[in-house]
Amino acid sequence: MSANRKIKRELNIYRLKYDLYEKALCTQKESEEYKDLLEQGKRLPEDVYRADSDWRNVNDAGDSEFFRLVRPDITQEDIMEYLMYKKLDMLKTIKNCVVFFTVLVIIGIILSFLH
Repeated sequence: MSANRKIKRELNIYRLKYDLYEKALCTQKESEEYKDLLEQGKRLPEDVYRADSDWRNVNDAGDSEFFRLVRPDITQEDIMEYLMYKKLDMLKTIKNCVVFFTVLVIIGIILSFLH
């Protein structure tokens, strides 16, 4: 697999993981056609992927062996705003964890002085 193709694949995995793309499962007939293409040594169409182990960890691949990526109708600005809010949620979680462990350490220090 070429470097560009590998990077594109990883980008699409992230896009699915963060709900920027959606999976459209292929029909049984389409899956058979894609299997035949692979057996003949040909490439899959640009937007079609095999639901291998990399993709099964991202959302639900269902029972279909192949799926198509569907880009929702949102603007680049909407995507950037969405990602900004995701970052804020993650930062809030990190902050809460730091506060929790800091309180635990302070309680531990106070208890060690009492004994």
